[in-house]
Amino acid sequence: MFECPICEGTGGWTEYVDLEPGEGGPYTPCQNCDATGRMGIKRRLSYWFWNTVPVRFVEWYGDWRYPYE
Repeated sequence: MFECPICEGTGGWTEYVDLEPGEGGPYTPCQNCDATGRMGIKRRLSYWFWNTVPVRFVEWYGDWRYPYE
């Protein structure tokens, strides 16, 4: 299991950055790791792939994946 790079292993965040979860402000669970703070190997590899592949490939794949946008 790998630490989630979006929430940095906390599982979510508050709207106000300086507050801890539960101290006030709405708490937003992380959608990337399902509020666990950890990611499995499949999700981690997918995250790595979509954040490091060349832009030309993403543009080509985007046309195939989302044909109705």
